[in-house]
Amino acid sequence: MISFKDYLNSFKFNNRNWYCLVVDVIFAIILTIVFVVSGQILNSSANKISLGMDANGIKEYLLTAPINQVQAYSTNLQVFVITIIVLTILLLVITLFLYSLSRALIWNKLNNKKLTKKTYWRWNALNLALLIPLFLYWVVSIIILTLVSGIITLLTRPLANFAMLHPTFMQNSIGIVMTLITSFLILLFLVFTLLTYNNFAKTHLVGKSMLHSYQKIIQNKKYALKIILFAIITSLVLGLITFGISKLPLISSVQMIIGVLLSLLYLAWLRIYLIKTIA
Repeated sequence: MISFKDYLNSFKFNNRNWYCLVVDVIFAIILTIVFVVSGQILNSSANKISLGMDANGIKEYLLTAPINQVQAYSTNLQVFVITIIVLTILLLVITLFLYSLSRALIWNKLNNKKLTKKTYWRWNALNLALLIPLFLYWVVSIIILTLVSGIITLLTRPLANFAMLHPTFMQNSIGIVMTLITSFLILLFLVFTLLTYNNFAKTHLVGKSMLHSYQKIIQNKKYALKIILFAIITSLVLGLITFGISKLPLISSVQMIIGVLLSLLYLAWLRIYLIKTIA
């Protein structure tokens, strides 16, 4: 049985948990550097293509410039387009490889397993395979949220006069309900994903790991709901902390770094909580 005491105990980090948090932080730093460098490359290429002019200026230049200059510009434009395509593919591949490596390091550490070349490539396969249930779940979630929004609209019609007198209260109330439902749906899939990672670290079987995670949630519905409830409470507390930090006289980059660190800390905690409860 999952108790409030279990919830409080989940905040006790040991060396393995701190190791996992450090891996997350390093992954975030490396990925940020990769994207920043890529952005600078694209920005530099875009500046060469724009010739320091806006869209109208470029149009006029192409209409008035000699043929050889237009041909040179066309060649540069093709190179720019190819650069965008190549960089996009590289970013996707690098993100997948880095993310898979970080997940492999984290979940192997939590399960006292060793990472090998063979098992590392299987982590890449797992993350690609998870895109399928993610897409299906996203479609179902959109349908659910649309239905809930429609139901709320029908239920609030008798309160039309009240809504006109207190529009802010009604909008905030509906916003809170939709946010809670959205949070629940996101956390449910996150729990499924984390359980899949935990199972995969033990078996290295993609399909079996996902199926076992689904069965685990179905068989432990009450526990899963309690975990998600406590996860929502924790996210609300972190939200209040983040809101408080946003009111401090800090530059936006520092606030963003603190926000990312709190998010990674939240994920690290949720991993611990799952492992100590239903995983």
